[in-house]
Amino acid sequence: LFKIGSIIMVVPTLQKRSITQTTEGSLRVSTVTGRADDWFFTQGMSAIRLKRAVSCLIEPQLGDTVLIFDAGLDNISFITAVLVSSAESTSKVCLPGGASIETIEQQLTINAENIALKGNASVSLHSVHIDVNANAATLNVSHLQSWSESIETHAMRATFTIKTLTTRVNQAISRIRNSWRKVAELDETQAGRVSVVVEGHHQLKAEHVTTQAQGFVRIDGKKIDLG
Repeated sequence: LFKIGSIIMVVPTLQKRSITQTTEGSLRVSTVTGRADDWFFTQGMSAIRLKRAVSCLIEPQLGDTVLIFDAGLDNISFITAVLVSSAESTSKVCLPGGASIETIEQQLTINAENIALKGNASVSLHSVHIDVNANAATLNVSHLQSWSESIETHAMRATFTIKTLTTRVNQAISRIRNSWRKVAELDETQAGRVSVVVEGHHQLKAEHVTTQAQGFVRIDGKKIDLG
């Protein structure tokens, strides 16, 4: 027993049968047997090919039992609804404009040319694992806060433009093949101890050099040239 508005249809079995008939056409139940592009083929229809109606959001699949508006041989007939799906674990909702929502084995996929998420208050994402793959990404945030137990970043090239940078690190280890640094104005280092170990040549050039020590100053070498 199917009830659609004021129309009542009694179908003992899933066989094609006319529900109600008007001067324009009739409603029938049939099974999808084939498809070619946007056209569908069903069992025992007077119409050779059918199209999915805009109101039928679920995409009919082969073997689905569907409700059809049969307009006859000279007119286009339409599939108005999917009554019974042949594959319960797979479904596709087609939206006007070409976008679609697809489910396969508890996996939800949204297909569209452009997707926008707008939340007036907030948008939250909660998951055990999140993957983001894109050729280009742009992030504009007025205030960004991030908390992580560990961060791993791999980049071929990185450029940072920062007005003020403040870092607090318990321990920092850097391994660099070549390093070049230019400071336009002041470069000051305050440390409890400083140790510099150079395997090759250590060169210091300055217009003026001042070395002050509260204790003793020691210079040791095989040969020392002054002046």
